[in-house]
Amino acid sequence: IEFGDRRDILLAILNEVDWYVRLVRLTMMARALCRVDADIFGARWDHIDQAKSRARFHAGVDAALMQGLFADSKFVVNVTPNFASGTHERVPNVFAAKACVVSDDNTYTLDRFSELPNYFGFSWVDHDWEEKLIAHLESPRIYSDDELEPAFELTHREFSGLNFVQAMLRIAEMVQFGERFRAT
Repeated sequence: IEFGDRRDILLAILNEVDWYVRLVRLTMMARALCRVDADIFGARWDHIDQAKSRARFHAGVDAALMQGLFADSKFVVNVTPNFASGTHERVPNVFAAKACVVSDDNTYTLDRFSELPNYFGFSWVDHDWEEKLIAHLESPRIYSDDELEPAFELTHREFSGLNFVQAMLRIAEMVQFGERFRAT
């Protein structure tokens, strides 16, 4: 597809495709979570049949309250935005709260988290991802402090406030670099 000087159209199309894929994955996950005792937070779940759901649907929560919710949870489910070079900030925040993460995998999470006892990663292309997810969530396993500690330490070592600011500065530099080319 050729867009010529109209890169804005290409970016708009990519944005719409990204949102579509995210919403499809979120819907698939919410429907799977309806099979277990779960709390699902956020808006726009009216399209999910909740009549026979074991999950409970709640309104969105102020971000300032999330850490407390994470700390009171055994599992927190993450659906990753469409990128392979990192993770959503939810994941290290869950590790910092000493809870378990259930998340779709990407290159980054496979490399960084797959060996952690309290990380359960899955692939959307795995034909039985949902059955594995349900089995994991319904497992009676209790995670010890020793099992939660490696992820907690990793979070404090690699996801500090300073590291976050440095990453934001690198992104700003890339945007600035891109703007120089746009002007030509």
